Amino acid sequence: MTAQPTSALPSCPLTRESLQRWANAEALRKGERYYRENAVLDPCWQDEALTALVSGSQVDPYAVHIHFDAHGVRDAECSCPFSFPGACKHIVAVLLVCIDHPETIDRRRPLEEVLRELDRERHLHLWKTLLQEDPFLSRKLELLLIKELSASSSSPSPSQPRHPVIDPTLFRREAMALTSSLQGSRYEYGMGSMIYDRLQMLLNRIQPLLDEDDGLNALSALRAIMEAFTIEWVEYDEESDSSVLYEEMGEMIAEALLRADPPARARQEWQTALQEWHDELADYGTEEGLKVAIQAAAEGWESAELQAVLRGDVMAVDEEAEVGADDDPLVRIRLRILAQRGRHAERLNLARYHGEYGECAQTLFHLGRLDEAEEIATTRLTSPVDLQALAYLFYDRGDVDRALRIARRALDRQDVSGLRRMRGHLDLARWLRDTARTVGNQPLALQAAESAFMDQCEMADYLAVEQVAGGEWPTIRENLLQRMTLEAKVRLSVDKVIAICLHEGLVAQAVVLADQERFLDQDRLREVMRAAMNTHAEWVIRRSRAEAEEIMDAARSNAYDVAAEWLALTRNAYLQAERGTEWSSLLATLIQKHVRKYKLKPLLKALR
Repeated sequence: MTAQPTSALPSCPLTRESLQRWANAEALRKGERYYRENAVLDPCWQDEALTALVSGSQVDPYAVHIHFDAHGVRDAECSCPFSFPGACKHIVAVLLVCIDHPETIDRRRPLEEVLRELDRERHLHLWKTLLQEDPFLSRKLELLLIKELSASSSSPSPSQPRHPVIDPTLFRREAMALTSSLQGSRYEYGMGSMIYDRLQMLLNRIQPLLDEDDGLNALSALRAIMEAFTIEWVEYDEESDSSVLYEEMGEMIAEALLRADPPARARQEWQTALQEWHDELADYGTEEGLKVAIQAAAEGWESAELQAVLRGDVMAVDEEAEVGADDDPLVRIRLRILAQRGRHAERLNLARYHGEYGECAQTLFHLGRLDEAEEIATTRLTSPVDLQALAYLFYDRGDVDRALRIARRALDRQDVSGLRRMRGHLDLARWLRDTARTVGNQPLALQAAESAFMDQCEMADYLAVEQVAGGEWPTIRENLLQRMTLEAKVRLSVDKVIAICLHEGLVAQAVVLADQERFLDQDRLREVMRAAMNTHAEWVIRRSRAEAEEIMDAARSNAYDVAAEWLALTRNAYLQAERGTEWSSLLATLIQKHVRKYKLKPLLKALR
């Protein structure tokens, strides 16, 4: 059966330049190589998502899954173990296929249509195969079935939210299994991290309940874990994972309590249980994470002070202060709940009281008070994250001019000395650069492009400035290079600055920086040496020989091949300087010195 395409590829501003918003320079470089080597297999557009397999270092290819929105990539996942911020090289490779060769992407019908054409036996066979291949899938399926059956049997009134009952036994059983796994392994290294990872996976299955405003079921599941799990595993926590875990668990319990809003008696029971657990954890120094949950159980939504704030009867203590809800996780949780439930007037009052002006601006937008939202953005907001969120709202509404004005505020507020780069500034600068360029605002695009580059000095951002600058590039180039060199001594990654210098042929400058940086990436150092072979041969000889001799003198046999690579650079530098005789003498000395190192000796002789 040949599937006919029923949906088009995303119509979003996806370009090679915009990829830098999602990936660092290393991922871009390696992703480009994967793309050129045709490592992307079976790219497919289905159910409003782009999927593909990418051949990598493992036998099985990695699976990539990408969603888009009007701004470009919304989120992306890959099955590889990449754990750093941004996209991995496999995601980059798939996006490059989407940009350069969209005609090669197979466009398939929605999966639901395909499944509807299968008979009962085929369905059962598919499920049996999937469950055999993924044992964890059976647990997820069991949880979904319980929720669906409970939902279908319940008939809430129109004025009451639906709360299908989930059997907490599933969560209790898994938590107890984690506890029992500690038996007999008290001194096994790494046990704490393993338990932490598995418990984290268990908590991740509760998060969707909170996202669906299902506080009752979330509370039930969290209580099951809390009652079954002991604090014994903390003794295995050699990497302080427990404090982070309890902080997350405490916020989840607090959010579940506020979403469920149980009667005062039930909240008192929770407060008692949480306090007891808090006291037990105090011996391990990990009790702080539960304080927010205890506070939520004590206050709920009923306190007179909170109700007065929500009604707008109480003004902020200091109207000029910019406290921010990030200082109080309970405030952040309350604002999230009010926003999800559309209670924007109360959300606005609470945000104003706590000085959370980013929330104020977004709430005013949703209330249709657009001028007030922009006024707060231009007079109060400094966080690039808040400014970008509001700019996105106006952009999606079609008010591009106002979106650009709001986003520009982050550039105007940025510390011009470059010593302080605010969180979120880079993403906002890149978005503003690409958006301003799209609508033809070249001066603003150029300002944003320069600001984005000076944030981290990524190669992709540097090339983007060149593209935006056009005829102004020669002048701007000199200014950027000067600023980059000055700030390399203060805050920028020397490795990235060296990459820019080599790109521009500034070899002498790259040599100076490489000689000053003690912990420079070894591949980057070799790159500098190869570039400096003609002009700085003596420096190449000195540095490469020192790197090689450190390995050989320490008898690090597993790195002898690396030492030989350094010495190959030493040899090339001698020959480039027409000092071949000196090289031959040095090599003979090294062979004699390390004559008993049988793994090293043939590597040295091969350098003749």
